[in-house]
Amino acid sequence: MALIRWKLAVFSALVGVAVVGAPGYPQGLSLKTEAQLGLELSENGVLRKLEVGGVSLLPADMGDFYPVSICDVTKGTEFIPVKGKTTFDGGQAVVQRTVLPGMALDTVARYDVFKGLVRVTLTVQDTSGADRGLLVRFALPIQAEGWQWWDDLETSRKIGQGQVYENSKGIREFAALPEWADKPALKMGRHAINFCNVITGPVGLCYAVPLDQPRIFRTGYDANQKLFYIVYDVALAKETVPPSTADFTFYLYPCDPAWGMRSALDQYYRLFPGFFTKYVKKEGMWMAFSRLSDIDNANEFRFAFQEGAPEPAYDDKLGVYSLTYFTHAGMFARIPGYNPETDPEPSYDRQLAAMRETFRKRTGSAEIFDASALYDAQGKMSIKRTAVYGHIIAQYNLDPALAYGRHMLEKIPKVFQSYRDKKGGELDGFYYDGITTGINYRREH
Repeated sequence: MALIRWKLAVFSALVGVAVVGAPGYPQGLSLKTEAQLGLELSENGVLRKLEVGGVSLLPADMGDFYPVSICDVTKGTEFIPVKGKTTFDGGQAVVQRTVLPGMALDTVARYDVFKGLVRVTLTVQDTSGADRGLLVRFALPIQAEGWQWWDDLETSRKIGQGQVYENSKGIREFAALPEWADKPALKMGRHAINFCNVITGPVGLCYAVPLDQPRIFRTGYDANQKLFYIVYDVALAKETVPPSTADFTFYLYPCDPAWGMRSALDQYYRLFPGFFTKYVKKEGMWMAFSRLSDIDNANEFRFAFQEGAPEPAYDDKLGVYSLTYFTHAGMFARIPGYNPETDPEPSYDRQLAAMRETFRKRTGSAEIFDASALYDAQGKMSIKRTAVYGHIIAQYNLDPALAYGRHMLEKIPKVFQSYRDKKGGELDGFYYDGITTGINYRREH
């Protein structure tokens, strides 16, 4: 039987989308970008082709390989390949929809060409109604021994055997998550330093993520498995909108191997200029807390920002922005009658009473802490020891729908008016020093 070939669509002058197949023959669904990155999947999601500039990057002995795989972190460290029907969606995208009854998950992987890049959008939905912890991985099998892994613009490492190459770090609080203390191989909570991650050899290849979609992810090259991968940490719960569902988008594109990460970043900057728009109209030096009036000829130093706003009227004469100081790293409190150098650690109830009293003094209501506090893994309001600005610190949820976030929003107009009344000048904004970084086990949040 003769092999039948036909072309479904050509769109945006960037990508040809073709289906190749006939009864008894394997079927292929392919994308190709203007930069000559080609990707092809079979009708059940097997990766059939990966090439740059006509050069195939797939190992000859690869066998059937499924780019998307999922690990249920509550059951082990194994990644289960996602196998499912793959079709064209409206002639403009390759879409794989999969039901995984053994994992109680539905998944969708969508591949299309966006601004000359291959855009991959993954969606995962739980069907059990239970809380889920997952790692979702997209990987490409590439024999990259002897290539370069780029840690940053200036630093690359030659890829050898038996190593995993990543530039990632643990989110501060995640290292103490009790659920994963005995499962270091999962690397829960580790995230990529860079939004753009590159390997280069005869060609260059890059994973990049959109900067307007905050996600916990990491990328790397595993020389043992010969995989260039991107992995997302995923938590599914029925309280989210939509319920028990998560989605994430990343881009795949080639870069100039001679320029490495610089080439990949250059393309990213050009393709997504909106992420790098400069909104500050005035630039200059920053003065923290000290009065500019104490400096002779302060205008010679080209000050633009004054943090602390001790004299906004004077700053206005210089054309300097006055910014008052806020920290949302947490609320600090001192425990009455407690000496941290000589006394044993105070009880939780004593710490809680001190923190509630501090909230009462700062906000007028101790109940604001009760409504906004983070919960620890034991379901208690989280309070931690500290040695800076107090004996203890408590973090909170700043969502404006909750008590403390609402209090801060309602306070802002009063702060501006207070500066006008008491200091005779105009406050120009707020300087934020720190944000809440703790882990919150509180379901209603």
